[in-house]
Amino acid sequence: MPEKARPNNKLNLIDILIPTAVHSADLLPDCLESIEQNTGVPYRVTVLIDGGMREDFAKAETFLAAQEFEWRLLHERQPVYLNKSITELITDVHHPLIALVMPHVRITDDQWFGKMKMPMDKDWRAAMVDSVPNTKAATGRPNLRARKNPHGDACGLMLFRAKFLVHNPPSGDVEPTQFLHDRAYAEGMNVWHAGAVKFEEVQHRKHRLWPSSSAHQTSE
Repeated sequence: MPEKARPNNKLNLIDILIPTAVHSADLLPDCLESIEQNTGVPYRVTVLIDGGMREDFAKAETFLAAQEFEWRLLHERQPVYLNKSITELITDVHHPLIALVMPHVRITDDQWFGKMKMPMDKDWRAAMVDSVPNTKAATGRPNLRARKNPHGDACGLMLFRAKFLVHNPPSGDVEPTQFLHDRAYAEGMNVWHAGAVKFEEVQHRKHRLWPSSSAHQTSE
C-alpha cells in the first residue's frame, strides 16, 4: 500500500521506478534530486522501500513531500528483495515507457531520456535500453547489442517499453539486467546500449535479488 502520494494532473510520459532496500533509503534524496534536475519531460516517480520501519526512510519521505513532480512511496515491511520489488512496482504503471533507476544512481545528463529513448523511436522491436556509469562519451548513437554477447552485469539505469517489462517481471536468483536481456532475445526483440548517457553510481550495498529459504526473516 502507498505510504504517501502526490498526484499530478500533467500528462506524464514515463514511469520512473526505484526499488530500494531499506539500508539504501538514505541514498534516495540525491538520486531523486538528480532525476528532478535532469529530466525535461513529464514523469511519475514510484519508490518501493523494501524492509524496515517507516522511521528508517524518514529522510526520503520528507524529501518527496517537498517535490512538485508526481510521486508514490510504497513500503514492504517484510523484505521481498529486488526482483519481487520490481514485480510489485510494475503492477501500477500508466505510461508507455518505464525507467528503472537504482537509488545509488546519480544522473548528471540533462539529455539522458532522449538518448535512451532514441532506439525506441527507430526500432519497433526495441524492448529495452541499458547504459553504464562514468562514461566519457558525450555524443554517439546507441548500439544494438549482439544476441550472442549479452550484457550480464547489473545495470543501475535502464529504459523499457512498458508492455515488455510488465509481461516479463524478473524472477529467481538472477540479476534483472541479465534476466530481461534473455527474455527480450527469447521473444525476438532487441536490446540496445546507450553509451553516451552520463550518470554515476555511488558506493552502496547490493539489494538481495531473491529470498532464499534461510533469508526470509532477515533484511539485507
